[in-house]
Parts: sequence; C-alpha cells; structure tokens
Amino acid sequence: GLFGRQDNPRGNAPASSPSAKPVEKNSGAQGVSSSPLITFIKNIKVSWYLWRLKSKDWDVRFTAVIALGEIGDPLAVDALIAVLKDKYEDLFVRRAAAEALGNIGGPRAVDAFIAALRGEDRTVRRNAAYALGKIGGPRALDGLLTVALKDEDSEVRRNAAYALGKIGGPRALDGLLTVALKDEDSEVRRNAAYALGKIGGPRALDGLLTVALKDEVWYVRRAAAGALDRLHWKPETIEQKVWYAVAQELENGEGMKSALETPGVWPQLRMALKDGHFNADDKGV
Repeated sequence: GLFGRQDNPRGNAPASSPSAKPVEKNSGAQGVSSSPLITFIKNIKVSWYLWRLKSKDWDVRFTAVIALGEIGDPLAVDALIAVLKDKYEDLFVRRAAAEALGNIGGPRAVDAFIAALRGEDRTVRRNAAYALGKIGGPRALDGLLTVALKDEDSEVRRNAAYALGKIGGPRALDGLLTVALKDEDSEVRRNAAYALGKIGGPRALDGLLTVALKDEVWYVRRAAAGALDRLHWKPETIEQKVWYAVAQELENGEGMKSALETPGVWPQLRMALKDGHFNADDKGV
C-alpha cells in the first residue's frame, strides 16, 4: 500500500489478533445482556495489547499496534500517539502506529499527525500525510495544504496529493490545481491528476484538460486520461480528441486510430509531435 508497511517486515509473521465471536441480538434478555459482554471482552483485549506495547521485543510491540488498529477503540489513541512520537522506537512499529491511528481517527489523532508532519523522520511524515486523508476534516485539510504539500520530500507531497483527493472540497481542489499539479516531481503530478478525477467538477475538468493531459511525462498524461474516463468525459473538439489519444498511446491503439481518422486532425497531431508528447515511430505515423 501507500504506507509501505509490511505485515511481515522482517520475516516474522505476527499472529493475527483474536476476535470475539459475534453474539446474535434477539429480542429479550439475551439481546440486552450481549452488548455489555462484548464491551467487556473488547476492553480486555485492548488492555492486553496496551500491556504488550511495553514489551522489549519489537515484533511483540508491532503485533500489538496492528491489533489495536484493527480493534479501533479510542482508548488506544494516547498509547499509539506515544509510539508515533517516540523517535527511538522501531521504524516498522512507528509506521504501524500511524496506520492504526488513521483507522481509529478522532481529533487527537489528527493533532498527532499534524505534529508528525513537522518531524524529522520523512517516513513518519509520509505516513502522517496519508493517514490525514483517511481521517479527513478541516484540521486534516489544513495540515495537508500548509505543511505536507510543501514538504521537501517528494513522497510526502505525493501522499498529500492523494489524500486531498480523498477529502475533496473546494480547498483541496485549490491545492491540487495551484500546487500539486505544478510540482516538479512527476509522481506528485500524477497523484494530483488522479485526485482531480475523484473530486470532479468543472474546475477539476479544466485542470485535467489544460494541464495534466498535456504533461511532458507519459504516466501523468495517462493518469489524466483515466481521471477523465472516471468523470465520463468525452472529447468535444479535435484538439481534445488528439491529446486524449496521445495520453492513451501505450494502451489504446483503437483510440489513436479513431483520432487519426478524424477530419482536420493532422495540424493538431503535428503540434503534439512537435511538443515531444508522442513518439511517431512507435505508432508508425
């Protein structure tokens, strides 16, 4: 996944956490008593894994963090934040703590991730940017726009662009159009194109057509074409048809053939060739 975390990072597969067998809710006394029982069992499990976080063995702590994220109980947030902030903790454990906090969410988790975005460890910053996209909300959006999208590490910016697409809204759209889509790193631009396809709307469409679809890097153009497909967009002009076909050049021969057969296409195609966006030798043009 985007986190880069592995369930088995060093060859020792941690045991999966046990789960309580669901109790059927029937009308009557049994249905009433089942909820406290489930809560009791859940609290025992949380307490057990919180205790395991104090182990001297990194793999025990790693397994405990994974389990706490799967349980998703807010009681674990403070302990997970402590793991995330501990610069002496094993890197895999800290990564897992970031993912677990992202699963649980809540205001305290958002504050912890925003603080982590300003930390020295770039891997933790990458995970924090991704997690903020999972949690969402105005505070998470602030952190992504003001900190993560301006990070010196390109992978932090890539995750920030992806996260903005998950959160959506006018402010996320502004960040994608004015910052991420113009980033010097082509994979940031690719994630921005993908994110624009998730958000949609006239402004996202305009950014895809006028910027991403004409990017100098082929996989950014491909991402733009895919985003346009998800928005159910269809070319309206010869120029759009050409650039759309050029963006799909490596996988959609039929689209290129259709574009080449369009009357008046050749001046636009020559412009695309001149700009270096398409290798004519590859298609026998």
